Amino acid sequence: MPEGRYLFSVDGGGTKTEYCVYDMDLRKMQSFRFGSTNYKNIGLKEAASRLKNAFYTICDSLNIELQEIQGMVIGVSGCDTESDYAVYQSIVKHMGLDLKKVYICNDSEFVFLSVADKPGICVISGTGSIAVGFDKEGKTYRCGGWGRPLSDLGSGYWIGEQMLKKWIKYCDGQEAYNEIYQTLEEFYHFEKAEELPYYIAAMSQRDITAAAHLVCDGADRGNSLCGQVVAEAAEETADLAVAVYERIHPEKQEKIHVVISGSIFKGDFYRRTFQGIFREKTGHGNIEYIPLNQSPAQAGIRLARDIFHAN
Repeated sequence: MPEGRYLFSVDGGGTKTEYCVYDMDLRKMQSFRFGSTNYKNIGLKEAASRLKNAFYTICDSLNIELQEIQGMVIGVSGCDTESDYAVYQSIVKHMGLDLKKVYICNDSEFVFLSVADKPGICVISGTGSIAVGFDKEGKTYRCGGWGRPLSDLGSGYWIGEQMLKKWIKYCDGQEAYNEIYQTLEEFYHFEKAEELPYYIAAMSQRDITAAAHLVCDGADRGNSLCGQVVAEAAEETADLAVAVYERIHPEKQEKIHVVISGSIFKGDFYRRTFQGIFREKTGHGNIEYIPLNQSPAQAGIRLARDIFHAN
């Protein structure tokens, strides 16, 4: 087989990792999903092991030799500092890959460069949240994404946490009843109402974040309490985007791309509220919103083609 046949795109999120492999001869793309590979969440040793094992599992299943790989792009949530990049470079070396064939970046840069052109902004709201701005000269500015509990404002974790706080207050007689509490009780399979505060207070990050989709669904259906929480979340996220907008200094009549990605943006109320607040606070009229209609890893194949000059 000829060298340089395959492109790899890897999206390393806070809860899952997706590998996408593109066969340039067959024009065929395949995706594979694994658990989180964010070393800040699961530890360096486990992250390195998962990335390597997933990579070789895929190569074995598709009969891919290392020399057949044209290039790989890796976008990782939480890859923010020089030391973070050094960590993932060491992992790549441990995987047996040539660093010249691998491009590593933050997940927001990964998403934006895969689908849009500068100047513009990428806003991600999933488990966490971040906004990154790209000016015409190629400079990058970020806001948010520093992790819970002090950052990730307006994210899935933030939404879940806010609603669960209200649920505990309801259990303590401080909040009025709302039907979302019954929905949450059924979702979490709680059996004893008197023990609810104990269960809620002991929840993991993943369990807390899981509540966000129920809250967003409630907002879409017109539940007032859900709408209140989701509107506050959308404003928090919009404020991240406004902060980087002000730093990239686009001309008022200049078109800017705003890429919106992450599971929370799938909520109609959240997305519309975010767009309205961003437009109002920036006063910018020429905005093209680009929803990511495919997975980041699938979109990343375009970035891999551009970087590694592939067909």
